[in-house]
Amino acid sequence: MVSTVEPTNSPDLFYNNSKSLPEKSIRDVFYMLWRRKWLISGFVFACTLLCVIFLQSVTPRYKSKTLLTMESRGTNVVNIEAVTSALPGDESTFNSEIEIVKSRNLAKRVISHLELDKLPEFNPELEEKGFLAKLLSGDDAATLRTPQDDESIGLPTEVADYSVIPIATVERYLNRLNVTSTGIASRVMEISFSSQDPRLSALVANTIAFYYLESQREIKAKSLQQANDWLNEQLVELRENVVQSERMVEEFRRDAGLLQGSDGTFTAEYTSQLNSQLVLAKTATAEADARYRQIRQLAGSTDGLASASQVLDSPNVQSLRQQEAELERREAELSIEYGALHPKMIQLNAEKADLKSLIKLELDKIVKNYRNKANVARARETALTNALEEMQQKVGQENTAEVGLRALEREAKANQLILESFLARYKETSLQEELGAFEQDSKVISHADVPVKPAFPRKGVTLALVIICSSLVAVLIAFLLESLDVGLRSSVQIEYLTNLPCLGMVPKLKSSTTSAKGGMAAQEDYEALRESIRSLRSGIDLSGSNPNSKTILITSSVPGEGKTFIALCLARFFPKGGRGAIVIDTDMRRPRVHTVFGTERERGLSELLQGKITLEQAIQKDQTSGASFITAGSPVPDPTSLLASKEFEDYIEPLNEAYDIVILDSPPLMAVSDARYLSRIADKTVMVVRWSKTKRDVVMMSLQQLASVSDSTCGTLLSMVDVQKHAGYGYRDSGVYTGELKKYYTT
Repeated sequence: MVSTVEPTNSPDLFYNNSKSLPEKSIRDVFYMLWRRKWLISGFVFACTLLCVIFLQSVTPRYKSKTLLTMESRGTNVVNIEAVTSALPGDESTFNSEIEIVKSRNLAKRVISHLELDKLPEFNPELEEKGFLAKLLSGDDAATLRTPQDDESIGLPTEVADYSVIPIATVERYLNRLNVTSTGIASRVMEISFSSQDPRLSALVANTIAFYYLESQREIKAKSLQQANDWLNEQLVELRENVVQSERMVEEFRRDAGLLQGSDGTFTAEYTSQLNSQLVLAKTATAEADARYRQIRQLAGSTDGLASASQVLDSPNVQSLRQQEAELERREAELSIEYGALHPKMIQLNAEKADLKSLIKLELDKIVKNYRNKANVARARETALTNALEEMQQKVGQENTAEVGLRALEREAKANQLILESFLARYKETSLQEELGAFEQDSKVISHADVPVKPAFPRKGVTLALVIICSSLVAVLIAFLLESLDVGLRSSVQIEYLTNLPCLGMVPKLKSSTTSAKGGMAAQEDYEALRESIRSLRSGIDLSGSNPNSKTILITSSVPGEGKTFIALCLARFFPKGGRGAIVIDTDMRRPRVHTVFGTERERGLSELLQGKITLEQAIQKDQTSGASFITAGSPVPDPTSLLASKEFEDYIEPLNEAYDIVILDSPPLMAVSDARYLSRIADKTVMVVRWSKTKRDVVMMSLQQLASVSDSTCGTLLSMVDVQKHAGYGYRDSGVYTGELKKYYTT
């Protein structure tokens, strides 16, 4: 069975396929940053140096700002809001005004007035060439001139010609212009402009505000002028319409006969009078008929008629009645003296009869008179009725005509009202234009002042930000490099990853002349190497259930991990006094053992397995170290078949009896399959892993290949450990071979 160790709960563990990655502690992060200190400090230093060079070479820029508030404060001299109304106070309108300030038309006006196209700062054609040469020579930036000779920051009074402005100048102008709001709900607009000349920055900012306000005045003045022109044109047409419509009214009235009276047309007035007279006539007729009927009813009896008020009121009847009364009085007097046949009595009776005839005749005349009055009243009523009917027909005709007349009159009145309204508005706008009684919808609340300090670059802030940002980026790079590091750097990591014990760590030798063959006594790290091999030997002996294992396979995943060096060191440092150790170079493709011992590779393992030589002839001995070895032998077409043969396994038994330990130096596992066959022969297999170089996935795959054919793998070994760098990782085994422990490895 494969010997395993239980992984400990350590923050040093690396991730593997079966276990979650332990969280890194602050201590791990500190050690990681300490290991990358030169990378971090170098990156920060380089960025800081570049920043300093940039700050020293860049031309400073000054920024000035003008504040405006968008709020209509105009004096309402005349009521003309519809012509020059104030801007709405919503956010969209405010944003639109900001875009107007940043517009190219306004930019061209400012550029033309200040002659910015004649400054190298705004016109690339006027810039001096050879920036690098100027930087190296230390020359100052080109001297900028302002468009005004005086020292004050004035405002323009005249608008120059800006019909031709270079596009590049406009672009540079707009790049230096910034128009924003001072707050979310604020109605204050901030116009800021940056320039290499502090006076110019303030001048441009104030000029922009001036032309922006001037544009508002021009817009209102233009609106008034357009309104006046339009109203004037409309008034001419409206006057003609009014005259024409009134003329049509009068012509229609004349043609229709609608002569106007005091209370309307003459026909209507006459009809009203006839109606009144008809009412009176009907009343008179009714009264006359009533009297006539009464007279006729009383006419049946003389006494009744005589007692009628109409009769009694008649002077003739009254006179006759008096005469009749006088005759009756005389008749009464004479009847006393005379008889009925007396002549006087007869004459009196005759007079009395004549008088009655006269009274009757008078009564008949009264009745006839009342009959005539009734007839006259009735005739008058009929005449008035006929006249009224005739006039009513004429009124109907006039009413029909008045429908058209009223339509014409309404049209004439409407034209008159429109004319009066337009005339009043024309007088108002004319007065407004004449007085100039309007103001802008914005006003300057703070003019730009000449800045004292440059706004760009802000050297202190910029340098601090560069140092902070570069430090953060360097730390991120360090973390990125750490995450991309797939190598194994401690025994704790490899044990956590493989569940196999780490049998030791072999330090990387400093001297290039040091080899496994000899010459190590003169090296200061000799004892450290020697102790690491002893630790490996102890780990091999103590691992697994078989402490008397003799055949040890030394292999690795890929070439260059130091497995041959480890195998030779293990043979050389094997305790003297016993039967010693022997190393067999089983890497027939790229052998190294014969090179280390300075001999030929022929007469080695390949010849032995082919039966060309005996075992005694194949074994060679190093006189310096006393270690025995068998070279790989001559190249063969199929080394794997030889290593997997029964003959090779048969040769292992006598070697185990002749030596204390038989060391097999195999080819890399990921290159060929030789090591898998050899692991079935070996008692124990050691996987050599190069420190910080061999990828974890490669190590896992190699161990899986060994585990699929044999359970002889007893542990791993970290080779070529840089003890100085290893100490900076802060692992539990980081102090090995360094610090206080280094004293134990010096001779």
